[in-house]
Amino acid sequence: MQLPTTFADRYELGRVVGRGGTAQVHDGVDRQTSQRVAIKVLNAEVAADPALVSRFTREAEIASGLHHPGIVAVLHSGEENGPDQACVRYIVMEYVDGRTLRWILRDGPVPVPVALKIAHGVLGALEHAHVAGVVHCDIKPGNVMIASSGQVKVMDFGTAWARDTTEPPQVVGTVQYMSPEHIRGERVDPRSDLYSVGCLLFQLITGRTPFDGDDQATVAAQQVGGTPPLASAVMPFLPDALDRLIATALAKDRGDRQQTATQMRAELRALDPPRSTVQRTAPTEEIALVPAPRVAG
Repeated sequence: MQLPTTFADRYELGRVVGRGGTAQVHDGVDRQTSQRVAIKVLNAEVAADPALVSRFTREAEIASGLHHPGIVAVLHSGEENGPDQACVRYIVMEYVDGRTLRWILRDGPVPVPVALKIAHGVLGALEHAHVAGVVHCDIKPGNVMIASSGQVKVMDFGTAWARDTTEPPQVVGTVQYMSPEHIRGERVDPRSDLYSVGCLLFQLITGRTPFDGDDQATVAAQQVGGTPPLASAVMPFLPDALDRLIATALAKDRGDRQQTATQMRAELRALDPPRSTVQRTAPTEEIALVPAPRVAG
C-alpha cells in the first residue's frame, strides 16, 4: 500500500515515528496552522479485517468527542486513496512530545510521589471520559504518555465502550490490566477503568503487575479468581493508606472498589506529598521527569 503525501488537502505526511500491530504513526504538519501533528495510519495487512477497521474508526469517533488536556486530541479522521488507489484510513492527532509509561517502566518503578501524580492525571482524563459516558477499557502503560512538559496524556480509545451503545464491550486488551468483569465479557462501567488504574499504580510503584504468568490465559484466570498481593509485600514501607487504596481498586467485586474517578482522585490527593518533592507548575497534571527522547503518540 502506497501512502498519499497529504491527507484532506491539509495534513502533510512525514517520517514514521511509531509502529504497532495494526497501525503506524507518522510525524506530520498541518498546512493551515503550521502546527506539528501525528498521523496514525491503519496498516495494509489489517485493512481487510472488519473488526480492526471498526476499532480504528471507533477510536476516532469516540476520542474526537472528548476535549480534555489529559486526553490526546483527535483533530481529523477519514479515508484517502494512495497513489496505487488503495484506500488508506487515517487519524490526525495532536502531536505529543514525550514518552509512554511503557518506555519509562523499562527502567523499573518510579518514585512514589511521581506515581501518585501520574495516577492522578490518568484519573483526571478518565473522570472527563466517564462523565461523557465513555469507559476506556484499555488503560495500560502503552496508552499513557508523559509529555516533555510533564502533562499526563491518555490515548487509544479503540476498545472503549460508550453508554449509547447497546453492544457489550469487546473482550480485547492486555489482560494484566483488565478488570474481572471485562475478562468475563460482562458489561463494563467506570469502575472497570478504576481496576485498571489500580493495576497501573501497582506497577508504577513496584515495577511489576499484580498478576503475571507464562500465558494470557493464566493471567486472565488470576485476574478473575486470584488474590492480588499487597503492594507493600513487593515494596516495603509504603504508607498503609496507599496500600489500602490500591487494594480497594483491585477488589474483584466492583461494588467494593472506589466508585468514581473523582473519589479515587480525592484519595490520591490525600496522599499527595509535599510540593517540594514533585514539581507542579500548572493545574493540569504536570510531572517533573528526567529529559526524555522525543516520540509522538
